[in-house]
Amino acid sequence: MPEHDKFNEENILKIIGTLVNKKNFFLQKATLKKMKKTIGLKKKKIVCFLIGGSGRSSEIKYSDISSIISSLNKLNLTYEIIYLFSRRTPKSLKRFIIDKKKDAHRYYPYLNLNPYWYLISKSDFFFVTEDSVSMTSEVLSTNKPVFIVPIGKLKKKIRFFQNNLLVRGYTKKFKGRLYKWKYKKFDETKRIVFQIKSDL
Repeated sequence: MPEHDKFNEENILKIIGTLVNKKNFFLQKATLKKMKKTIGLKKKKIVCFLIGGSGRSSEIKYSDISSIISSLNKLNLTYEIIYLFSRRTPKSLKRFIIDKKKDAHRYYPYLNLNPYWYLISKSDFFFVTEDSVSMTSEVLSTNKPVFIVPIGKLKKKIRFFQNNLLVRGYTKKFKGRLYKWKYKKFDETKRIVFQIKSDL
C-alpha cells in the first residue's frame, strides 16, 4: 500500500507512490513508427508538462500554473515544450493553457492522439502538477529531472506524498532554471518484487 495512506495493519509493504509497469515504455514497432511519423520530434531537449485535473482530492486553478507557462514561454529555442493533459483535466483549463502557451508549443491529446508513454520515454525534463500520484511516479521511474508544480487545493495525503519526494531529493520546485540532479533510482516495482520474494 502507498505509504501516504494511513493504515495500522500488520504485514503490509509500504510503497512510495504507485507501482509502474516499465514495459509501457517499450512500444510495439507499429505504434512507435506511427508516433515518430505523426509527432515528428525535433532534435531538441524536450520539456514535458503533465497536467492533472480537478476532483474530490484536488483542484487546479489558473493561478497555480500561469507562472510556469510564462516561464516555459521564455525558454530559448533549444527546447521543445509539450503539454500532456490527463483525462481529469477540465476543458476550461485546457483552453487556458492552449491560449496562454506559445503557438509553437504543442499539446496532447490532439485529434485523438495520445502519445503519453512515447513522450515520457523521449522527454528530458518533466513538470507535473502535484495532484497526480501516478504521473509523478511514472516520470520518476525514468530517473530524469522532475519539477513539481504546487497547487492550492490538495488532499493532505497527496501533499504528504509530494513533500516526502521533495525531502528525499527525488523532485524539485522550479525556480526559473532548468537543470539536472542525481537522485536514488526510483523503481518501487522492482524493490517490492524483491521484498516479496525475500519474504517468501
